[in-house]
Amino acid sequence: LESGATHIGVATDHVIESFRNELWAGYKTGAGIDRALWRQFHPLEDALKAQFHPLEQALEAMGVATWAMVGLEADDALASAAHLAAQDQRVEKVSIWTPDKDLAQCVVGDRVVQMERRSGKILDEEAVRAKRAGARGSNDGELVGGTSRSVARSRRPAIRFGGAP
Repeated sequence: LESGATHIGVATDHVIESFRNELWAGYKTGAGIDRALWRQFHPLEDALKAQFHPLEQALEAMGVATWAMVGLEADDALASAAHLAAQDQRVEKVSIWTPDKDLAQCVVGDRVVQMERRSGKILDEEAVRAKRAGARGSNDGELVGGTSRSVARSRRPAIRFGGAP
């Protein structure tokens, strides 16, 4: 909001499994993780999930659009919301704040961007292409859709979307 965003949305993942688990064997199953390590962190999953409801209530009380995802994943909500926002001509810039690299495929030009929270970099389409240039299997066809964080400096609406930590 300090940089001009007029709308904020947050998506939370309530279930680790989605329709993708039925489509692809081994999708986010934890396969390959050392069992001792898995048991060490698995109880934290319940503690984390218990925080979602109070977090969502607080966000809603602040007027933040909140999407509690059950059958789909949070990145699905963020990508969909960013795409819809990008279709609105009143929206100057759409930004997605997430470390999820899959959402880079939503970046369009410098209007729909992705914010890398750890590095503080804003990735427009050119930056995504440069970053993926050496990545195996990357191609221009992966860059479609809409995404991003708001850096609006005008009176035109801007939207910021981000996943819950």
